[in-house]
Amino acid sequence: MPFIIKPNANLSNGEVAEIQAHLLSYWKGNDHEYVLRKRQLEPTLDSVLHKVDGKIIGSLMMARHELDNPFFDNRLVVTFSLAVKQKGYKGNLIWKLGPIWAKRHFGRFWFLKSVVGASTIGSPRVYESFCQLFPEVYPSLGAIERPEVIEFQKRYMREVRGQAFAFDAHGVVVNLNYQDIDVTDDWDRVFKAKNPKVNDFFFETGIFERRGDRIIRTDRELVCCGVRSLKHVFGYKTRPETLEMPEVPSVTL
Repeated sequence: MPFIIKPNANLSNGEVAEIQAHLLSYWKGNDHEYVLRKRQLEPTLDSVLHKVDGKIIGSLMMARHELDNPFFDNRLVVTFSLAVKQKGYKGNLIWKLGPIWAKRHFGRFWFLKSVVGASTIGSPRVYESFCQLFPEVYPSLGAIERPEVIEFQKRYMREVRGQAFAFDAHGVVVNLNYQDIDVTDDWDRVFKAKNPKVNDFFFETGIFERRGDRIIRTDRELVCCGVRSLKHVFGYKTRPETLEMPEVPSVTL
């Protein structure tokens, strides 16, 4: 089978090394033990592995949780975590591997399930991709005007991620595990979003800073949540027009 789903705790040392190698191929400045720590600290995350001839060519980490949220009564929250692929991989990882994971957990009609997605994001490009997954996204290039959403983000970080950080009105937290990094040489290739308003938002929130002619990635990150339900499937959209995102076609198996 080319697609394998397994808990992070069951990743072999070889699989950890392959995923880490893909991560570093994106950007050499990434943490060299990031995937190993993922296996140790988040063992219940599922890894969806796309293998060819026994080698991983793409991988995606996801998990389901039960957590009170201001959007639905069903308490279903899905964490979107690390997604990496080898150079030349065809297709969007989340749209290719995500449905395989969703079908395993929610059945063949997974795409009709009301769900809240959550992720911590430190890249404009990744945020732009996250917004393509959900018609309703918080934050949406501005302050979050619903206090209950910020409370949900705090609860998610505390109860699911095991981290209690202070939040600002944009859903930005300070991650003391990060250090300021000069990303100037990699900005266009790795971090920059297509939508300039998204890039501006990440500078306005202090996740990135311009220091002279250099671009610095700070110790901040965005806690994002996205909402998808039947009303969105059948055309109801609440994503801010300022995002100006192209629609991504739904995927079924």
